[in-house]
Amino acid sequence: DGRVAPVEDAEVVNLELLLADLAHVERRLERMTGDDVRQQAERVCLERLLPELQRGVPARRVRLSAEERLAIKSMGLLTLKPVIYVLNVDEVDFLLDHERVLQEADDLVSELNVDNDDAARDLVAVVSAKLEAEISTMEDAAKLEYLQSMGMDDDDDDNAANSLAFLEKLSYQTLPRMVQELLDLMLVYTGPGVPPERSRTTKAYLASATTPPTMLELAGRLHGDIRKGFIRAEVIPATNLL
Repeated sequence: DGRVAPVEDAEVVNLELLLADLAHVERRLERMTGDDVRQQAERVCLERLLPELQRGVPARRVRLSAEERLAIKSMGLLTLKPVIYVLNVDEVDFLLDHERVLQEADDLVSELNVDNDDAARDLVAVVSAKLEAEISTMEDAAKLEYLQSMGMDDDDDDNAANSLAFLEKLSYQTLPRMVQELLDLMLVYTGPGVPPERSRTTKAYLASATTPPTMLELAGRLHGDIRKGFIRAEVIPATNLL
């Protein structure tokens, strides 16, 4: 009907994903036969998920153990995947009232997480697609000039520094970091000068605060031959390599 209703739009999409998962789980349970030991763990997990999905609870909000998640991994349930809600806003609001817009976005997503005791897993980002499209091909100096023309700052050094910091809030800077955080991934550069599209990723649990991996273990995660020939590790700032 042309109305701007982000919460309602998100609820419609979430419902469609949930119904797809519900049908998938029901079909899978119907097709399970006999006392196949290999299917027992999967069956138990799906029988636990089924009533939750029927109540409208997405799979990611059901507290599943690592073993349970592994048992149903092959199903690729849509509502088991973590979520980032991305809200597209007017460029003037994005530039001149960024903190208010962020707060309103958080409030909107809170409405979607009313019954979620793990709402931190659903993240929210604010972007201005029009603004980013206009400055995407500009050099930094031209970007600063554009921001000034929009009334964001004056010509003094402090405000110019603020404008440079503001560029860090654009989606091409923030969204990759949010995805990395949400998926528990850490980015590993496999060597000096390796372009980002060829870099490898590894699960962040390997680098958790409680059980961080040794450099030898990390080398093995990247490539078995690296581990076999491992001698030592030198810690160097990434900026020196790139």
